[in-house]
Amino acid sequence: MPSRSKRVTAENQVHLDAGKVLGRYERWLARQPLASRTRDAYSAQVRGFVNWLAGSEHGGAALIEAHVRDWAVRDYKRHVKASKRWSPASVNQALAGIDNFYRCVGIGRPEVPREDLAQVAPQALAEGEQRAFLRAVEACPSARDRAIATVLFYTGLRLSEVAGLDAADVSVSERRGRLLVRSGKGDAYREVPLNSACPVAGRRHDATAEPGR
Repeated sequence: MPSRSKRVTAENQVHLDAGKVLGRYERWLARQPLASRTRDAYSAQVRGFVNWLAGSEHGGAALIEAHVRDWAVRDYKRHVKASKRWSPASVNQALAGIDNFYRCVGIGRPEVPREDLAQVAPQALAEGEQRAFLRAVEACPSARDRAIATVLFYTGLRLSEVAGLDAADVSVSERRGRLLVRSGKGDAYREVPLNSACPVAGRRHDATAEPGR
């Protein structure tokens, strides 16, 4: 546990003007190359943190000294877990926003660990859900989007693996098709059988056919 000398006391506390700090951060955030949803999420998380910080023992010292920064963020993490009952995912979202805030402040990222998330096994679509998905894909006017959706559906490739595919990675013969994944998980190379229902295999799929055939 940090000694009292490393914590903020009434004598060395620095006043924090939350409105001024947030205004400066909002102007900085508006210039960052982020999606609007990400920008809005960061703004909301940082607003909650800075308003809490202004009323805490840490005050403006958390924007100046790295050890006070870390102590303040740990206290805020405990606050949202205990008082607000936030889930681990919500806590981690707040920490991501706070990391972004400290990029603006310029004293480095807080050394505060993320929460461990529960490992949930993926759930497969029921047969009726598969049919509904294939019908929606069939109705899509974009041949490219139909190909991406059916490759994901029939091969189980990761999103990053599909994004990395090129035309040369598709091999189709009269009897079979295959996809070459040149840099999969762990940079591993592998070949994936290509279901004939995929548009990239030369035939449009039939949404009324049995899923997986």
